[in-house]
Amino acid sequence: MSKHILLYDPELGGHHAEYVRHVVEYMQSHKVSERVTYVVHPDFPDRFRKITDRGRRTSGLDILPLRREEYETLHKHEFGLYRSVANWRTLRRYALAVEADDCLIAEMNLLQFALGLPPAHGVPFGIHGILFFPFYRIEPASKDTFSEVSSRLERLRKRLQMVWTLWNPKVRSIFLFNDPEGARWMNARMSRAVFTPLPDPIPEIGVDIEAEAAASDWSPFDDDGRMRFLLFGALRRQKGVFQLLEALQRLPDSVAQNTSVLFLGSVEPEIEGELTKGVQEIQRKRPDLKVRLENRFAADWELRYAIQESDVILVPYLRSEGSSGVIGHAANYSTPVIGSETGLVGHLIRKYELGVTVPIQPQQLAGALQRAVQEGVTMSTNQAARYVRQHTAEDFVHTLLSRIGPSGIEQQRN
Repeated sequence: MSKHILLYDPELGGHHAEYVRHVVEYMQSHKVSERVTYVVHPDFPDRFRKITDRGRRTSGLDILPLRREEYETLHKHEFGLYRSVANWRTLRRYALAVEADDCLIAEMNLLQFALGLPPAHGVPFGIHGILFFPFYRIEPASKDTFSEVSSRLERLRKRLQMVWTLWNPKVRSIFLFNDPEGARWMNARMSRAVFTPLPDPIPEIGVDIEAEAAASDWSPFDDDGRMRFLLFGALRRQKGVFQLLEALQRLPDSVAQNTSVLFLGSVEPEIEGELTKGVQEIQRKRPDLKVRLENRFAADWELRYAIQESDVILVPYLRSEGSSGVIGHAANYSTPVIGSETGLVGHLIRKYELGVTVPIQPQQLAGALQRAVQEGVTMSTNQAARYVRQHTAEDFVHTLLSRIGPSGIEQQRN
C-alpha cells in the first residue's frame, strides 16, 4: 500500500526552493507510488512559477502554499519555543487534513522543542526531519578557555535537546547532511538509532548563463584583472560577514588594489544596517579595495554566473558544524574555497581538497585572503568532481523517500 507523505518547508529562497525542484524532477523521472504533498511559503507559487507549474503537471504531487495569515502566525513572536509550537500546530493541521502517513520536516531544528512535548507523541503519522548543525560537529573556534567552555556547553545543550526530541516515539528518522561519520556516532550513543546520512544536493548545471547574461546588463565583477572573491547566500551574522569585513580592513595596500569582493544575497534584517554601514566604510576608507554588497534575492542564473566568474568562494562560517550547499556549488564549477577550519565545513573542504581552511578570526582570515591574491588557492578538480558525483539531487530525494516509504520506490526510469 502506497504512503502519503507530507513535506513541510514553509520558508522561502535558497535551498528551500531547490528542494522542491529536486522532488519535482525526481517524481517526473521515476516511478514513485508515494503521494507527496509539499507545504511551502505563501509566496512560493509567484516567486518560483516554473517549479510550481512543473509540480502541477507531476503525477502524485501537490504543492500547497500556506495561507498568509498562517505564515504570519509562525513569525508572530521571535521567542523560539513559541515558534516551535506554532510550526508544529501548523504541520499537524495539514498532516491531519491530507491524512498523511508520514511527515518530513525540511528544517527540524526549530521544531525539536514541540516534538518532545506529550501532545506530539500521539499523532497518527510518522515524523522525519533534516537536522542542521548536529552537535557531534561542534568544535571550539579557538584554543582559549572561553571558546573551549562555550563549545562544550553548546554541545551539551544540543545533546539534551536531541534526547528530548527522541523521547517522542513517532520520530522515526533524522537526516544529517553529508555526515556518515556523524550518523554512526549518534546512532551508537543516542537512545535510538534513527540517524541517516543524506547527500546535500548539488543542482545540475542546466542554466544557460551566457544567454541570460547577454539579455541583462548585470555583471558580478569588473573585468580589471583583480582576484575575485564571492560570498553568497542568505547573509547572516553567523556567516562570518563581519569577520570578513574586518579582515578586508587589514589587507596591505598592495593586496587591496588587486582584490574585488562581492557580497551577493538577501541580508538578514537584524544586521542590514550594520552590514551596509560596514561596506560603505570600507568603500570610503579603502578606495583601492573593491567591495560591493548586493542585498537582494539573486536569480538562479545570477548566482551561477557569479560563481563561474569568481576566483575564490568564501565560506567563513561561524556555525560550521552543519553542511553548506555553497561548497557543493563551488565544487560544481571547480572554484576553490576559503572556509572555516572547524566542524563539518572544515572536514569536507580538507577531505575533498576543495581549498583551504582557516580559523575565522580577522587576522587569520586576512592572511588567507592575502595568500590567495599573491599565490592563488589550489583545489583538486578530480576530488571536486567526486564530491559532485556523490551529492546528486537524485540521490538526495531517493534517500529521503526510500527511508520514509521504502515500499514504493523503484529505480527504473520512466
